[in-house]
Amino acid sequence: MKNVDNALKEYVSCLSDDDLRFLSSRYSQMLCGDRAEILVVLSRAKEIDKWLGSATGVVELFDMVDKIGELVMETYSAKFESNEVQHAN
Repeated sequence: MKNVDNALKEYVSCLSDDDLRFLSSRYSQMLCGDRAEILVVLSRAKEIDKWLGSATGVVELFDMVDKIGELVMETYSAKFESNEVQHAN
């Protein structure tokens, strides 16, 4: 990946609504098995899978997954939570 931050933002912005909701729910809970389920979804994208595969160890891999999680949560909030507030009014 040439520019990791831009590639990650592009990846998250292209997620389907269902994948975005799923990842958001997993990132917000982070219960046993959630990280594995997150990795299954992330690994479907070849560039993301390749980037995650470049991790030199588990700590770096978790940091990479968490970096994507921050973007997922920001995107989820912007896309869905603002709509929920508008519908409530």
